Amino acid sequence: GPFTLLPGAVNVITTGVVWAQATSGGAAASVDLLRFADTKAQALFDNCFKIINGPDAPDLTIQELDKRLIIYLSNSATSNNYKDAYNEKDPYITSGTDTAWKFQGYKLYQLKDATVSSNDLENKDKARLVGIYDNKDGVKKIINYYIGQDPNPNYWTPKEMVNGSDNGVQHSIVVTTDLFSSGDPTLVNHKTYYYMAVAYGYNPGEVSSNPTNPSGYNLPYIGGRRNVKSYSAIPHIHKGESGGTEIVGDYGDGP
Repeated sequence: GPFTLLPGAVNVITTGVVWAQATSGGAAASVDLLRFADTKAQALFDNCFKIINGPDAPDLTIQELDKRLIIYLSNSATSNNYKDAYNEKDPYITSGTDTAWKFQGYKLYQLKDATVSSNDLENKDKARLVGIYDNKDGVKKIINYYIGQDPNPNYWTPKEMVNGSDNGVQHSIVVTTDLFSSGDPTLVNHKTYYYMAVAYGYNPGEVSSNPTNPSGYNLPYIGGRRNVKSYSAIPHIHKGESGGTEIVGDYGDGP
């Protein structure tokens, strides 16, 4: 408001009740948490309750060779990251130049077995990082700040989300080692290996100048939620394939 309700007219008012309580720090700490919760609720409403997806994970195509694998990363025309062009509105930011998350890079993991899901990627007993392939733009380490989590539930807690190489995005990766091997790490022919890739975005506008202030602008990293799948591959000698055709050129060769 203010608004004028004319005779016979209907005006719909949407309200929300937000509640938060700090475990210590008294009323002032609870008010800080309440303001943060209110910021999130308002942004969700302003965004028509649309959940942010992040960049879709790439499709993996794996060429099986003698004791090695070549993994290709691609995005279909229906992906929101087609041609690495992911761009999604940030509901927290409504003005300025950085109002959206944009594609930043890929993370490729080797999985322990076929039962490992995307929820296990931070568990090194189940998933290990093959590599990070990110834009060459000076952005390497991205840190998100979270509130309401241990060990300091009443304060902003930093968490390193990615520490990239800043060497440029790659869409094909040669894999020759088993990250779960306890002996010789060389890939073994006729053994099944499992891989998963995720894409992530970055928005510099989310980097708060004061991360201890619960402004809601402390999540510059966003991981993709869709199209995250497990892929399997079996290294083997391939000369008997394609009618016995032997390809003399090797991966990476050029004129």
